Amino acid sequence: KDAPTTVTISKVNITNNEELPGAELTIKDSSGNEVESWVSTDEPHVIDGLPIGDYTLVEVTAPYGYATAESVQFTVKDTADIQKVIMKDAPTTLTISKTDITGDKELPGAELAIKDSDGNEVESWISGDKPHTIKGLPIGTYTLVEVTAPDGYTVAEEIEFEVTDTTKVQKVVMKDAPTTVS
Repeated sequence: KDAPTTVTISKVNITNNEELPGAELTIKDSSGNEVESWVSTDEPHVIDGLPIGDYTLVEVTAPYGYATAESVQFTVKDTADIQKVIMKDAPTTLTISKTDITGDKELPGAELAIKDSDGNEVESWISGDKPHTIKGLPIGTYTLVEVTAPDGYTVAEEIEFEVTDTTKVQKVVMKDAPTTVS
């Protein structure tokens, strides 16, 4: 008796290799025709009976807070062994620098907040001597707000910025001017 081919597709987090739910995925054949689509869960997706040949795994939509992965080419071989395909997603990464007007060094002591496009606060912190890093901020438009400035500095104007669909570190810099003494 002939056994069907069996392919398992894993959609995993690049940092811990755990299954990542919420990705909309599609498999296309060598002619570009869609042969299967699904939304990832916390278990690998199993496909039995996929014909032998070349395919492309495409991430149509990434999970919330992750950048879209590059497509993965794979070949289904003539074997009864389970064939595995893995696609890895990386979270978006954003660094926020709070500096003095010269931009030469980080300025500790500022109370900062990030608000989403609806004005809801999504994160807040006090600046330190290193940029603040945020992983997994969903793609979209945000506003960086200085709630209070460090002693001797004036509050900076809000900065609107975009978190884009990329695995590269995205940077936002907010500068404070010293208060003037008359």
